[in-house]
Amino acid sequence: MYIKRPNKNGCGRKGGYQPEMVEQAFRLSLLGLSNDQMAEFFQVSQGQFHYWLQQHEDFNEAVKAGRIDADSKVAKSLYNRALGYTYEEPHVMVVERDGEKQVVVTPITKVVPPDVQACIKWLSIRQREFWTEVQKVEHTNNVTIKLENVQKQLGDPTQFTDAELKLALKMGLMKATKAINAGTN
Repeated sequence: MYIKRPNKNGCGRKGGYQPEMVEQAFRLSLLGLSNDQMAEFFQVSQGQFHYWLQQHEDFNEAVKAGRIDADSKVAKSLYNRALGYTYEEPHVMVVERDGEKQVVVTPITKVVPPDVQACIKWLSIRQREFWTEVQKVEHTNNVTIKLENVQKQLGDPTQFTDAELKLALKMGLMKATKAINAGTN
C-alpha cells in the first residue's frame, strides 16, 4: 500500500518512491493507466514518475509486465471473438418428482459465432499489407479562373471588400495593389 509521508521539512509533495509501489504500478498498468495517470495517482510530477521508471528497475518492469499481461489478455479475447467459441453455462430448472420439487442443473453448451469486425481488426493489425482499409479521395476542381477577367474587375475596387482585395493581392494579381491603394485613398 502506498504510504504518504511528509518530506524532510514537512511541506511540499507528500511521499516518495517506496518498494510497495511496485505492486500498485503493476495493477494500475493492468487497468490501462498511462504514465501520466499513474504519476497523478502517486501524487508526483510526470518527471518524477519517469525518474522512478529509470532508477527503479523493479518498478519499471512491473509497469511493463502489467501492460503486457493486459494486452495479451485482450489480444486473446479478440482472437477468440474473431474465430468464435463455445462455453458451458449451467441451466437451472425446478422439477417436481414424486410430489417433491427438486432443482436440476444441466450444463448447456453455448456457441458464440465468429465476429466479422473482430476478424477485420485482427487481420488489419497482423497482416497490414493485405488488410488495411485505405480510403482514397481524389479532388478535382472544375472552376477555371481567367486572370484577365479578375484583373479587369479589380479596376473598380468599390465592388470588393477589403478582405477580398487583400486576398487578390496575395494571389499575385497586379492590379489588386492599385485597387487596394485606390480604395484606401
